[in-house]
Amino acid sequence: NLDTVILTKDGQNVEDYVLGNKISEAGAYKFTATDKAGNTSNVSFEIKKKVSDIITSSTYTVSEDRNIVKNIKQKTTVNSIKENIQHEMNYVIKDLNGREVSGNTKVGTGYTIVMENKKVYTIIVSGDINGDGDIKINDLARAQKVFLSMVSLNSIQNEAIDLNNNNRFDINDLAKIQKMYIGLIK
Repeated sequence: NLDTVILTKDGQNVEDYVLGNKISEAGAYKFTATDKAGNTSNVSFEIKKKVSDIITSSTYTVSEDRNIVKNIKQKTTVNSIKENIQHEMNYVIKDLNGREVSGNTKVGTGYTIVMENKKVYTIIVSGDINGDGDIKINDLARAQKVFLSMVSLNSIQNEAIDLNNNNRFDINDLAKIQKMYIGLIK
């Protein structure tokens, strides 16, 4: 017994709407139905756009299957990360203790990018084993011990020292870390 049906989207009448048509476009809707007796009923609803939780970068290497962002240089700041990744979904960057960081705070290996939907990417700074964002003597010493099979690292730290991306730590990686430590490579 409906007489009229009016659909508005974002405050504008949807002229070609017919009762029963599928509504899927993002927007704020109001559905007004009036029966032949003049009784009116309103229903308001919103359809939100699906936002991607994928990040990309032309500066860093993003691995979606492993949820890592790597090939980040030492002394890189949160601001620099934010300038060099593309995203649709909101996110925060957290330090090794899970605290949100911002601005000119240096990021280190093991810091995370936490998307609004809780998806997590791990940041890997090249050569940074201890997660402070710099290549210091303790990173170099630990890398030498790894090379001599005296200590082992977790998977994230192993990513940080595999500088030639061949899935293993070798003499070429160690030499590059030494060059980074003395400042021959930035």
